[in-house]
Amino acid sequence: MRCVVNVATGPYVRGQKRLTSNKYVIDEPMMMFIDEMPPGSPSHKDNPYAFKAWAMKHAADHAATLLLWADACILPIRSLEPLWERIERDGYWISRNGYRNSEWTTDSAYADLGVTHEKNDGIEHVVATAFGLNLEHEKGRYIFDEYFRLAQTNAFKGPWTGGIGVKHRHDQTALSVVAWRAGCELTDPPNVFAYASGVTEDTILSADARY
Repeated sequence: MRCVVNVATGPYVRGQKRLTSNKYVIDEPMMMFIDEMPPGSPSHKDNPYAFKAWAMKHAADHAATLLLWADACILPIRSLEPLWERIERDGYWISRNGYRNSEWTTDSAYADLGVTHEKNDGIEHVVATAFGLNLEHEKGRYIFDEYFRLAQTNAFKGPWTGGIGVKHRHDQTALSVVAWRAGCELTDPPNVFAYASGVTEDTILSADARY
């Protein structure tokens, strides 16, 4: 079973409502958490964005095998079918973000991420605003298990602000390391994913915070 997964609180609930009523999503199975954390999840304050891992686990615990995480800003602008097909076939779909992961990794996370600063400088930073996994595929299962494992460590924890090696992108930093270890082939925006100002006919999911 496939499932679109999202957690939204406060002002982000408006984006979630836009997502769930979107014509390309409305008939999809969904796992949505509104103004609450998924069961077992730490708070966003204590472990930033770890709720994503717990929400996806909750969907998996309820028989979902094809998972599409979507932040509240995600606006599908075309049918999801080609994306679901890609996720099922390849075991995952993850987009490139255009940075080196070392630019978004705080020093305190390195021990749990299990990479050196030098190695991390060669890892491509990915987009965690939206990504997909097939839990019945060896690679997709590996990515999910590692993502959830790192969510239980200090790998997601760190400050937003600061210079290189200080600022952190939480789950996105961790997912970048996992995708690198899994040997993932990343898509390039605007293919599949793009920010609203850069969408093309190849874009399925737009990151558009105008809700």
